[in-house]
Amino acid sequence: TGIPGSGLLIYLIDSRFTGNASYDNVSTFDEVYLFRPGGNATTNGNYNTAHFGNHVSRNSFNPNTDPAPFLTQGILDLLDISEIAIQGDSLVFTYNNNPQLLVSADYVILSSQGGSYADFNIASNVFWQIGGGHQGWLDWSPISGNGSESVRVMATSSNLDGNSRMDTLVISSPGMPDKLVRIFQNDFTFIVSDTLINFSKEGGSHELEIISDAYWRIFSLPSWISASPNHGQSTAASILTASSYNGTDSRSARFYVYCSDHIIYVTAVQQGTNSIHDYTVSSLSVYPNPMGNTLHIKQNNPVANIQKAEIFNLTGKMLLSETCDNTSATLSVSHLPQGVYILQIIFENGEREKIKIVK
Repeated sequence: TGIPGSGLLIYLIDSRFTGNASYDNVSTFDEVYLFRPGGNATTNGNYNTAHFGNHVSRNSFNPNTDPAPFLTQGILDLLDISEIAIQGDSLVFTYNNNPQLLVSADYVILSSQGGSYADFNIASNVFWQIGGGHQGWLDWSPISGNGSESVRVMATSSNLDGNSRMDTLVISSPGMPDKLVRIFQNDFTFIVSDTLINFSKEGGSHELEIISDAYWRIFSLPSWISASPNHGQSTAASILTASSYNGTDSRSARFYVYCSDHIIYVTAVQQGTNSIHDYTVSSLSVYPNPMGNTLHIKQNNPVANIQKAEIFNLTGKMLLSETCDNTSATLSVSHLPQGVYILQIIFENGEREKIKIVK
């Protein structure tokens, strides 16, 4: 074998395949795998220390050792061997067949959409059943078993509450400690990178990034702007293209992006032939942009106080949230690295404004 040592070698044989070529851990797997420390379905580990024995302090092989027994695609197996030793010219070991109940994960994360699902594995040689899930938004299958199974958990509704939510499944078997698996569903994410877009009189394109983990669609576009794509199932960039304009005064239009009963309005402005300065309809001043260590927000025509200011990265992760109760706010952003961010401003009357900011 080329291993610099002697002892017990333990192999995984998958008779569906011939040889070890083209392994991808999806549809093509190794015919022969030699268990070795640090090795699993995705990591090679140390081939030179694959031998077991009391002389190398590797005298056990079970789901709690390194290496641990696993099947194709990394599913844990219940093989339990102990007291591995060399005695003269023989190898000896003890095979244990104790009741076992193992779970491959102690938590699972689902996306915010209803119907999202994930799997975890139960390795067992006893009867078990799954209870819990008392909050009403979670389903799972199977609910019981008598051996090893893959369990699928599914969110039965979308999470639109603005915060992640959690429920707990309890896997139980008579006479054995319960196993807990916590199921988290991410909070709903919906961000539009710009709520004010300026086009020159020559027309042109603008990339509008829509950050979402649910279906979205653009509505009420004016005839002089097209969007591609105008809908999607997840985060995407929609290219807005404006035609050229020969009018003397600037023109503007308001359209909206819809996602799971949420609406974000976007205003598009196109300069006319007499335009000298950029036209703006924003009721806010946000400066400096690009920002340094602080970011100032000021209402030009206050209607309602600013309730909260939030900063997100372009994947939708919230990096800063500050509660306000005024017509202006100052945020400390010294901890943010250089990059592009989305500032969301929430007003007391429920309206929201989103602005792309740069550091």
